[in-house]
Amino acid sequence: MNQIVFAAGVLLFPAVCTTLGAAGVFLLRRSAAPRTQRVLSGMAAGIMLAASVWSLLLPAIERTRELGVAAWVPPSAGLVLGAAGLLRLESMAGQLLQRGKSRMVLAVTLHNLPEGMVVGLAAALALSVVVMLAAFVGFGGAKVRGKYNEARQWFTTGVSADNGYALSEELTTRANTAANIITTGANTLGADSAEVQAAQAALDDFSACLEAVQNGSKKQSLTSLPYYQGSAMHALCQANDALGTVIDQLYAKMQEQAADPMKMGAVQGQYGQFNSADTIIGNLQYNDAVYEYQNDVGGFPASMLGRLFGVQEVEPFA
Repeated sequence: MNQIVFAAGVLLFPAVCTTLGAAGVFLLRRSAAPRTQRVLSGMAAGIMLAASVWSLLLPAIERTRELGVAAWVPPSAGLVLGAAGLLRLESMAGQLLQRGKSRMVLAVTLHNLPEGMVVGLAAALALSVVVMLAAFVGFGGAKVRGKYNEARQWFTTGVSADNGYALSEELTTRANTAANIITTGANTLGADSAEVQAAQAALDDFSACLEAVQNGSKKQSLTSLPYYQGSAMHALCQANDALGTVIDQLYAKMQEQAADPMKMGAVQGQYGQFNSADTIIGNLQYNDAVYEYQNDVGGFPASMLGRLFGVQEVEPFA
């Protein structure tokens, strides 16, 4: 339906312009002077000649240069064939009409044939451009959206190059082992210990950042964090570093209080898992994959297509 409306508009617009031009006759007296008629006929001929040269012949010559042949040959051949064909049609139809006004009407009618051909060609070209643009937007947008759907899963499912390790899983391990270490520290040092309280505060911040990234929850809860700058993933990375620092301090304090630092039981294993997860995180290819994805979809026109198809930013863990 849209194509039909478009084609109808393209065809009706020249008809409206022709009607407006012809309406100028009402501004003249019923019997205009011969000189006025000659001036108006010459003006109409000049307009048609200018339109033929600058809108048809010159563009045809420019396009012919791309074919590697003499630029004047195809337009000249078309001009001769068109003139000969129009003269032949006028000769055939003129036998059926009398001279005078009938011949003038015949001339105006016949010259609309090539105009109709040009209008039809322009409409076809415009329609083809619209179709190609729609196909580009549709297929290109679907491709960008497909890349986004894959990239946004990397945090939870992992990058293929990481052989099953996922950033979300390792961060969750860090949170769980940190909670176990803090519980043991509270039993050993007391809940009011400065190291225990600092570790618990850091774990709360870390858990809030991790939940915001994993569940896509609102980020307003992170605004109180000193290292939050509008990016939940960046805040999570900073919270992870802060948690590692205070857990190291808490574990060192627990070693000082232990009768035998080499035999600290289960907390020693928890501390080992906590640091092992951090080592795995440092070796993941998540950030490399995200940076490559950002290069693919960050330029034009991929960025424009992404906005049209609801693609959101995928952030690195940095």
